[in-house]
Amino acid sequence: MVGVIRGDTITKWASISKNTLESKDSDSSIWYGFYLAWHTGALNSHEMRHKFATKVFAYFIVIVAGHLVSVILPSIVIAGGDVAKMPGNLVYSFLAVTELMSIIENLISMGMDVLKPLAVWAGRKRDDITGGR
Repeated sequence: MVGVIRGDTITKWASISKNTLESKDSDSSIWYGFYLAWHTGALNSHEMRHKFATKVFAYFIVIVAGHLVSVILPSIVIAGGDVAKMPGNLVYSFLAVTELMSIIENLISMGMDVLKPLAVWAGRKRDDITGGR
C-alpha cells in the first residue's frame, strides 16, 4: 500500500510541476517544472511531508481496524469465501481503488486525457465497493 501512496505522491508532484510549466509558458522538461514549482512554493517539503505522513498514518489505522475486525469475527465459509476476511478485504480494496483514482486524476491533470474513461471506471468500482455512497 505504501508503494501506491508513493506513486500517488510522485504523480502529484509531476502534475504540479507540469502545471507550473504551463503557467510560465515554458516547453522545458518536467524536471525544470519541478525546479520551478519548488522555487515558486507550489511544492514544499513541509506540506508534502505533512500530507504523506497523515495519509500513511490514517491508512495504517484503517488497515489495522479492518484486520482486527477480521480477527474478531468467527471463521464462517459461505460460497467458498471466509466471512471473517471480508472487512479487511473491503478496506484494502477501497484504499487501493481510491489511490488508483488519485493517480489517474493526477495523470489527467498532466494532460493525459486518454485516461478519463479509466477514471470513470475506477469511480464506478469504488461505488461498487461502498454501495454507491
